[in-house]
Amino acid sequence: MAFRYKACLFVVIALAICWPQVASAQVIDTFDVAQTLNVQISGPTSDFDFASGGGILGMERDVELTLNSTLGDADIEINGTPQPSRLAMDVGPSSMATGKVTWDGIDMAPAVNTTGLGSQDLTLFGDRLALEVASNQLAQDVKFTVWSDANNVSEFTLSLPAMINTPQVFEVPFANFAMVPTATGPADFSDVGAVQMEIDALVPNDLAFDLLEIRRPNGPNAIPEPTTMVLLLLSGFGFAMFGWRRGPGGHQLAR
Repeated sequence: MAFRYKACLFVVIALAICWPQVASAQVIDTFDVAQTLNVQISGPTSDFDFASGGGILGMERDVELTLNSTLGDADIEINGTPQPSRLAMDVGPSSMATGKVTWDGIDMAPAVNTTGLGSQDLTLFGDRLALEVASNQLAQDVKFTVWSDANNVSEFTLSLPAMINTPQVFEVPFANFAMVPTATGPADFSDVGAVQMEIDALVPNDLAFDLLEIRRPNGPNAIPEPTTMVLLLLSGFGFAMFGWRRGPGGHQLAR
């Protein structure tokens, strides 16, 4: 009996130790919290809005939209009626626009708070950014910038291909980020104060994103999911119980 109690206790302790380590991703934004921005040549040519809620790293998302052309219009809609749970950017005919989405904690301001996330350790959840692109009409660059503070900053520009009509995931390993030339050092992904995604549309375009998160590679070194970990532990427990029931030399123990 004592052996069975000890074996059960081992499984409980092992689960308690291993379970927090099996998180396979950390969401930066699910794009479930709604926002709408619009700029046009006949009205405001720049707009800013912030939104708070779950599914957002740091509990707040800041969005800026600027019209860079002398004609046309552009808008950003997040979790809108045509495309729920997505960030959609539409740059109209003869238009150029820049959209910036920033996760830097609760500040309710367009300026980047480079330490607003309070030293988030993104390496606990993976080694890469993953952007799920729902659609993209024309080739488009998306720049990601990561701050540890005002002096330690890294960036990477992801080039999306044209004619994306079904969702695709694009991954950017942390190792691919380069120090911003004006910074004094690179960002430390175990000490992150702010993250920004910039979409600089130099031509009219329509695009939509489903999800932005931190994840691990889907390879042999990926940490098992909780269900896999549980099965492995229970298998080990079963073999241990079988050995105990058989007893020394493989003989069945008396009840």
